[in-house]
Formats: sequence, C-alpha cells, structure tokens
Amino acid sequence: MIRLDKRALYSRLAPYYDFLAPLTTEKECRFLNDVFQSYKSGKILKILDLGCGTGRHSCFLAKVGYKVTGIDLAGDMLKIARNKCPKVEFKEMDFTNPKFPKNFFDASICMWTTIGYILSEDKIKTFIKNIYCITEHLFVLDSSNYENPAKNKPLIEGENIIRLPKAVIKSSYKRQYDKEAKLRRDAYVTELIEKGKKPVIFREREELKMWSLEEIKNFLRPRFRILKVYGDYSLEKTYYPKTSKRKIIIAEKI
Repeated sequence: MIRLDKRALYSRLAPYYDFLAPLTTEKECRFLNDVFQSYKSGKILKILDLGCGTGRHSCFLAKVGYKVTGIDLAGDMLKIARNKCPKVEFKEMDFTNPKFPKNFFDASICMWTTIGYILSEDKIKTFIKNIYCITEHLFVLDSSNYENPAKNKPLIEGENIIRLPKAVIKSSYKRQYDKEAKLRRDAYVTELIEKGKKPVIFREREELKMWSLEEIKNFLRPRFRILKVYGDYSLEKTYYPKTSKRKIIIAEKI
C-alpha cells in the first residue's frame, strides 16, 4: 500500500522520529548549555525551543535545570514530546509567529535548519522581529552550512535501514540543490514494516531555503548583535564557510 503524505515523518512516523533523528542530540544540547553558562550579561533559565518536534532538545535542557517551552505545529510530534517530558510545556504553535509576552524568555533556540522552512525574506524578517520581542537575551540559530562545497552539490542521494524490536524502517532520499536560488529540494521514500501489519510506503517532498550567513546577519541587524558563529557543536569550532558542516549563530538582543 502506498500513501502520499506531505510530511509523514512528522505524523505517521512520529513514534519513530527519535530513531530517525540525528544521533548528536546530547552533543548539541551540551553545546547549548555551554553557551548559556558562559553568557555573562544575564542569567539564562527560561528557554523557547522553536520547532521542537518530539522535544529532543527541550527534554535534555529541562533535565539539566532549564525551564523550557517547546512549540511546533506537528500535533503528533508534540504527543510524543509530552509523553517523554511531562515537566516541559509543549504548545501547538507556528514557530515563526510565537505568541508570548515581551521578553518572556531568556533565550530562544532554532535548531537543525528549521530556519530553512521560511522561504521568503519578508517572512524571515517578521520571524526575527517576533523573536526579538519575546526574547530578553540570546537567540541561537543553527543551520546546515550550504556554503560548504561538499554540501551544495547539485544532487546527493542516500539510503538507510533502521532495525527496531517491533519495526524495520527503510528510507532513501534524493537531495537536489539549486545554488542560484539557494533552494534545497528533498524527495524521500520511506517503507515502514511493523510486526503484524502490512508494509506501508510513504513518499514525501519538501523544499528548504539555505540562507547564507551574510543574509542571516543582515536579517538579525539591527535587533541583534552577533556574538559568535561556530562551525560545529563545540565552543572550540570556529565557523569556516568552505569547510564547516554547520553554521551556528549566537546572537544577543540589542
């Protein structure tokens, strides 16, 4: 049986998302904790996780003592997050238009190229304005670095098999990149084989904008100043456009 789902990963496959997600969650969160602990201009305690998904960052940060709110529009993902972390407040909300009081959070985080779902300049400017309003100190913006030639190839393909006690997940992807438009167009085929059920194949497509560092800097000004740009989840990894795998921007509210 074949189903055409726009984002089955965030709905039907939500129970398996944490097995499909990157294996660097703890490293990412320890990096965030190091950033927050090293910040000297104010105490970082209340954090907003933008596009939180199943709460892989929210849950870890809450466990080490932060008061975290996670927002996402994927209700199925939020159900998983709430079951994992009852102490975290998860809200079904558009991450580009968060509804909270002024300066409600000490820091806001937008991880794992979630920013790429914002495709237009007008919308990203509005997003930055909204984050500025509700954030008192820091904004952490993490994105894949498509200024790296190893990333911005016209076509990248791959496949993977994950074997779990009650399911096998076979997936393949085709990633096309339009360098001039800075658009990444992804096509996924995922086969879910659960014990006692007929296999289901999901075909999905999505489009993301790979904003350059200079573009993001311009969007952040004049509301935020850039404190540092890292090339990986380590305070020792400075960002280099041609070699870094990621660009992680630490910005401070002006």
